[in-house]
Amino acid sequence: MNHQELKEKLNSLKIPDGLPRILTQAQAVMQNKEYIRKRASGELVFLETCYPRLNKALMLEPNTMMTIVGLSGTGKSTIAKRVCNSIHANLIKNGKSAFGLSFNFEMLAQKTIGREVANMSKMTLSELYSSEHPLAAAKMEEVFAKYHSQLFNYPLIYVEEPQDYKVIGDTIYFYWKSLCTKDEYMIIEVDHAVITKGRTGENQKDKIDNLMEELNRIKKKIAYEGGSVFFVILSQMNRDIKSSERMLNPSLHYPSTSDIFCASSLEQFSDYIMCSHNPSKLNLRAYTDNNFPIRLIDNTEEIEFIYWHILKNREGVPDQIIPMLNNLKYFDFEEVDLNDFDRYCQEFKAKGRCNK
Repeated sequence: MNHQELKEKLNSLKIPDGLPRILTQAQAVMQNKEYIRKRASGELVFLETCYPRLNKALMLEPNTMMTIVGLSGTGKSTIAKRVCNSIHANLIKNGKSAFGLSFNFEMLAQKTIGREVANMSKMTLSELYSSEHPLAAAKMEEVFAKYHSQLFNYPLIYVEEPQDYKVIGDTIYFYWKSLCTKDEYMIIEVDHAVITKGRTGENQKDKIDNLMEELNRIKKKIAYEGGSVFFVILSQMNRDIKSSERMLNPSLHYPSTSDIFCASSLEQFSDYIMCSHNPSKLNLRAYTDNNFPIRLIDNTEEIEFIYWHILKNREGVPDQIIPMLNNLKYFDFEEVDLNDFDRYCQEFKAKGRCNK
């Protein structure tokens, strides 16, 4: 049976209600040809973040899911904000329109805004919230006029109260259908998976499994209807990575997908998984059997390193490590020039701070 014969037979069928929609091989081929054409013409673009090395490592695409994991205090929410905000800005720069939906289950939205102001103004939260000295009136007016006004116009809506997987899926589809054109990108944050509301009888694993299955279903439904969505989901690492056996054996420092809390569905449905790992929190002498630096004093300034591990990259190379400088006091990270990183490594070893 060739394609034409299959097409004729399918057209003659009365397909019962309730069966899933189908796609023929020929239709999939035509969709892929159109996708390649749109990529070449610039109609479709990579979702570019503010981190060039991360862009090169992942090549983020529409209608995919990125999961960011890590221990507490490793900047997961900060990464999500920097990634989503810069993707939105770069889409606008490329003549595209974008809209954001944030399931902000961990913090109040106004607290998230405070972090954004701290990042933009290069003020710490202590300074912004007058914890030690009152914020000067002139500086306060600058914050209101310069930073709040920019954030005020960002097209983003928040859901603050934890919801179950079905409500989350229905919410995404409703606002996409109601507010987005087919040429508009929707950027969705779930902060984070562990805090989603469970249904009666659900354990933590069931809750996360149901959430990921629902997000995958909604992703495919929107893509089938011609939309473009991108998901950033945050989740936790389990405590095994902090075990004494792992900390004492440098070859076991590297995080893996098995270290993700309730890992199976997150690993299955995510197109990209990245772990943000801060070895300074584990009291290590040096990080991994490569003796990567943890902290250094450079020109009287203390430098702390955080490492981004690419644990899954569906259409690219996994198991990449991106060294970053910790700038979390301003809710950001800084990519390290690789030549500088080599110098940091040599200096770190020269000071005797390495695993024997």
